[in-house]
Amino acid sequence: MGFHRRHISSEMLLNAYKHGGIDNVMEWYKGCDAIVSEMGIASEITDLMYEEQLDPKETRKKIIKILKNKIKNGQ
Repeated sequence: MGFHRRHISSEMLLNAYKHGGIDNVMEWYKGCDAIVSEMGIASEITDLMYEEQLDPKETRKKIIKILKNKIKNGQ
């Protein structure tokens, strides 16, 4: 039995959002045993996914806001 570790970068999340919206971003966090995220928005989003005690709708709103701000201000 293997251990599935996923490395998540800000660029991966931005591309996922641009090409498939928030649902595409959320997919990156499914089906893995561990997540390694780079500093910046990748770690902010990972924290929101796993550490904050928000309802799913509120989590999605916060993630969308982070990604839109990053796109607006340039990658």
